[in-house]
Amino acid sequence: MSLVLNDIPQGTEILRCIQCGTCSASCPLASQMDYAPRAVFALMRDGDMETVIASNTPWFCVSCYQCMVRCPQEIPITDLM
Repeated sequence: MSLVLNDIPQGTEILRCIQCGTCSASCPLASQMDYAPRAVFALMRDGDMETVIASNTPWFCVSCYQCMVRCPQEIPITDLM
C-alpha cells in the first residue's frame, strides 16, 4: 500500500500550495536539503511519496516556523514536515 495525502494528518492542506517558493526562501537549511520545501510539496501533490520519504528534507527541518509564518496560504508546513 502506498502513502497518499489523505494518510498524512493535515496532508490535504498541501493542495492549497500555490508554489510561490516563500517557504523555501525562508528556510535556513534549504540549501542542505535534497528538495526544498516547495519541491517536496510538488512531489507530494504529484503522488511521489517514495521520493519524499527517501529524501533528507523532513530530517533537516529545524522547526523554526519561518515557512509557516510567511506562507500566504497559511499551510502548516512545519507540522507536515
